Amino acid sequence: MWGLLKVFDYCQRYPDSLALITRKEYTDLRDSTIKDFKTYFGIELNSNKEVYFPNKSIAMFRHGSELNVLKNINLSIALMEQGEEFDSEEPFDFIRDRLRRSNAPYRQLCVIANANGHNWIWRRWKAERPNDEYDLTEATTFDNADNLPVDFIEDIKRMEIESPNHYRRMVMNDDDCQDIDDLLINEVMLEKLKGVHNFQFNNIRLIACDPSSGGDECPLKVFDNTEEIEQKILHERDTMKIVGELGVMAGRHKLDTVAIDVIGIGKGVADRAKETGLKVIEIQSAEKADNEEKFVNRRSEMWWYAMEQIRDQKVAYPQDPETRRQLSSVKYKIVNSNGKIALEPKDQVRKRIGCSPDRADTWIYGIWAHLKATKQMNYDFMASNKQPLFKGTRSGWGRE
Repeated sequence: MWGLLKVFDYCQRYPDSLALITRKEYTDLRDSTIKDFKTYFGIELNSNKEVYFPNKSIAMFRHGSELNVLKNINLSIALMEQGEEFDSEEPFDFIRDRLRRSNAPYRQLCVIANANGHNWIWRRWKAERPNDEYDLTEATTFDNADNLPVDFIEDIKRMEIESPNHYRRMVMNDDDCQDIDDLLINEVMLEKLKGVHNFQFNNIRLIACDPSSGGDECPLKVFDNTEEIEQKILHERDTMKIVGELGVMAGRHKLDTVAIDVIGIGKGVADRAKETGLKVIEIQSAEKADNEEKFVNRRSEMWWYAMEQIRDQKVAYPQDPETRRQLSSVKYKIVNSNGKIALEPKDQVRKRIGCSPDRADTWIYGIWAHLKATKQMNYDFMASNKQPLFKGTRSGWGRE
């Protein structure tokens, strides 16, 4: 907010000013920066993404790829929001060359950024600071604790152990942290599940399956609520054989619900399973997340949900050592300054740990499917017990 407030105050204070507010990506400019401006100041932008002040000042909003069309413009002040998103100092120097409006009492280029290793901002403002014109103010998240929710502050304290790289860079503003990627689930979190009772009263039993491709494992895991009670590892691509195994396991455990990843051959497995009478929860890990603002896709959302359940000790301890190894080997990263989360692609995990994390994915599917089945159960219960909105006796509704 500081940067937007500075530009807003400048435009109000000095008539006939021309201000530029920029961000690298259009979607971030639209969904975050412009939205914040409207919220803070109650002002709508026109169709050109500009605000006209009564004193003839103008504030215009542009994203990175639009900067080249501003070659002949004369600016009074400029703001680069989330400057670390820009890959080099080139946009900064381009804008700097346009700070030449003659009637400005002073001209200034403000950069707001998160630490991002030894990038161009670190070089200009810290390592190779050219002169005193490069003024730097630094702060950690805790410096703003008085203005943030208490539960948020408590949560980011836990990041020091759970996500140390993220904590160092995004919370403590550490330039020396070069890698933002962190393990989403670590061994310490998993070990704390030992001895945790599986207190679930929904009586949901299901099978999770990640059909194999390219020689990978095809795990089948049976869940009693969040506790895995049986696992079978297939090395099979034949749809009929996989469905046959699902049917045998379902009969043995007296259940009828299966959660299946429907990418690739999984779609055929799911369709055939339905034909046999099984209830199928289809999982499409590449589809959009329910919370699109926070997660890049469904896979990231599912893993994050499972991490929260592990962190809060609301799930049973995974007994299979290989499943635990895979669960504690997958990294995540923050892909933009709004905190959007992306999980490390499976092919990258495979390169690092020597196999595809199929057992971990299957375990995640089981936890996610338990959530979906619980929601459906609650919905069905409410629907079957729905009470009429208006209720009366015959004597109260007219003549006897």
